[in-house]
Amino acid sequence: MITFFLRSMHAQATKVSMRIFAIISVVFLVSSCEDVIDVELEEGPLQLVVNGRITDEGPASVTLSTTAPFFETGPTPRVTGAIIQLFEGDDPVEVLVEDPVKPGEYVGTT
Repeated sequence: MITFFLRSMHAQATKVSMRIFAIISVVFLVSSCEDVIDVELEEGPLQLVVNGRITDEGPASVTLSTTAPFFETGPTPRVTGAIIQLFEGDDPVEVLVEDPVKPGEYVGTT
């Protein structure tokens, strides 16, 4: 009976030791060193970004914007006042109109 009791206590002590070791390991891994690196990137020239959807199932829509610096957090700058004309082959099909509520977004009528 005493042997069983001692084995049981040893097993429990081993489980507790393993749990403590696991907790210490996790704390060590989570709180490891962190190096702060400042990256200076050159700003390149602005590029036009055209994002559109043109199908035969509804009106065409195109959003025009420009690229933005890498660390800029706001929305990308929109391009307003553009003339967007759709062609099928060499034939003009439709001129998209800028949405007055959403600057930089152009929609078709057909």
